[in-house]
Amino acid sequence: MPDPLISVIIPTVRRPHRLWQAMASVAAQTYPQVELVVINDGGVSIAPQVARYAATFGRPVRAVTLTPGRGVAAARNAGIHVAAGELIAPLDDDDRFRPDHLARLAPVLLADAQVALTYDDIQIQIESGVE
Repeated sequence: MPDPLISVIIPTVRRPHRLWQAMASVAAQTYPQVELVVINDGGVSIAPQVARYAATFGRPVRAVTLTPGRGVAAARNAGIHVAAGELIAPLDDDDRFRPDHLARLAPVLLADAQVALTYDDIQIQIESGVE
């Protein structure tokens, strides 16, 4: 059975530099079937990041711009609405996935139909260092 598509949904608002880091971490995934969905909740355009992602990694991005100020919940819901994946992986625009993140989570979700949510280890990095 082929690996199911995982849709990574990144809501963003006015943080293009951090958004790029999150997007690059999606491109670095070892899991083979990944779709990137970026939802812009207004503010600055994300067109440069979307174009850069496609040019750098040769992968498409589903990008949706909402009416400004709808909020992160509305952005996530909009992402789920347009996502094509069998599985959904949320990622905030100021976070990054480790390269094996999706490869570690997918088998857990697929092994048991009763498992609806899972997450992996996290590392918190603050401006002055790693916590």
